[in-house]
Amino acid sequence: MGPPARLLRPLTVLLTLLTFLTMGATDLLVFRLREDLGRDAAVVGLVVAVSGLGVVAASACAARLRRALGFGPCWLGAVVLIGAAVAVTGTSASLPVIAAAAAVFMFGMTLGGVSSMTLRQEVTPEPLLGRVTSAFWTVHNAAGPIGAAVLTLCAGRWGVTPVSLAGGVFCLLIAAAGLLTPLRSARSGGPPAPPAAAGPGPGAAGPAGADTGGVGGAKQA
Repeated sequence: MGPPARLLRPLTVLLTLLTFLTMGATDLLVFRLREDLGRDAAVVGLVVAVSGLGVVAASACAARLRRALGFGPCWLGAVVLIGAAVAVTGTSASLPVIAAAAAVFMFGMTLGGVSSMTLRQEVTPEPLLGRVTSAFWTVHNAAGPIGAAVLTLCAGRWGVTPVSLAGGVFCLLIAAAGLLTPLRSARSGGPPAPPAAAGPGPGAAGPAGADTGGVGGAKQA
């Protein structure tokens, strides 16, 4: 297994599990505010707006954190933050605390997203980047709608609090599993591996054989 696959395979599996949870987290937040705490739509909108501060904060410091700490601590730390935020959202009755947890959740989502996308671009050879990106997003995003439906059904049946606590534990298990993979010590994938040099003869791969979708994928990744 080459260096790109050594990192991207466990990342894809763990990110698929994480997406299963996170896509339904907004439903849990709304359910908690509207059904459990009896807040109106304006309060829900305010909490969602405050959560955007987490996106801004992560966008401002993600690159510096990534350079200083490396991929492993940034991505696994982001998963822990997400899990903590989900658990707090389902257990706290304080509006400021829930709003702060929503901001922490979005901080973790943004930091994790930036970290995973940059790692994928670093370790994937450019001719393959388009195909790798499309496969990566297809695999891990497929679990999202299923997870949202499952979490919403479970919250409706057993309540937001136990489901949120279970979600927090689930995130901690994902982070713990990541510690058992090469992601733990990954700092940077380094420059992408260069494509094989074309040799003489009829079997040589020329420019026409390159995956031009990789270049476009780099712009969209």
